[in-house]
Amino acid sequence: MKKKSKTLPESGRKKELLWGIKIVSELGLSMIVPLVAGAYLGSYLDTLLNSRPKLTLSFIFIGLILGIATLYKIVKENIN
Repeated sequence: MKKKSKTLPESGRKKELLWGIKIVSELGLSMIVPLVAGAYLGSYLDTLLNSRPKLTLSFIFIGLILGIATLYKIVKENIN
């Protein structure tokens, strides 16, 4: 006896694909933006205060923590 395969209609597959692209984009941006912002802000402050590379590394680390927290929040909201 053959099992019926569950296939989505064409519109369902498109919606699922678009949802996947949305989640991947959101996860990527939520990780990259805080890291890049931290790097630029830290670099600017290091140049201004002549304290290289202390502030750059500190702000990159803060951006990493913020990015991971945001990733956790997004994943928690989207997984049922």
